[in-house]
Amino acid sequence: MVNDANSLFELPCGILLATASEKGLKRLIFLSPEEQTKWKRLLVFSRPTLLQKGILSSVDKWLSQFIEKKELPDVKLDLQGTDFQKDVWMALNSTIVGETISYGDLAKKAGHEGASRAVGTAMAANPVTVIVPCHRVLKSGGDLGDYSGFGGVITKQWLLKHEAIK
Repeated sequence: MVNDANSLFELPCGILLATASEKGLKRLIFLSPEEQTKWKRLLVFSRPTLLQKGILSSVDKWLSQFIEKKELPDVKLDLQGTDFQKDVWMALNSTIVGETISYGDLAKKAGHEGASRAVGTAMAANPVTVIVPCHRVLKSGGDLGDYSGFGGVITKQWLLKHEAIK
């Protein structure tokens, strides 16, 4: 069995840890300063396969294009979660840069009308932040709501502002 490979990426709003399997990107999360220090030490021992290098390279390109506000390339995903979570994440992944959606509308789009609270729980469990853009999900009245990534609402505000929303 091949171990997952990890890499760090920097955005103006924080440092992200990417984890790639041989199938795709499994995780992309913001790290606290303490976690960053830990991962910088651990990455010295990382030995990604060619497939994992390709996936991590596509993440690097995606994040660079995102910052430069250019067309975003595809990133192969290997999402781990329940069927409901995957439905929600894939429906959210079809939103476009600059578009927001409410929890209720996302539930409907994912085929689970009326499950807006469960959608909120799925957003909190999103393993691939930014690429599966949970920052685009707002409360029904347009309020920002929470953001489970490190930095919380401040990170969410930065991402939305970068995408020229609110």
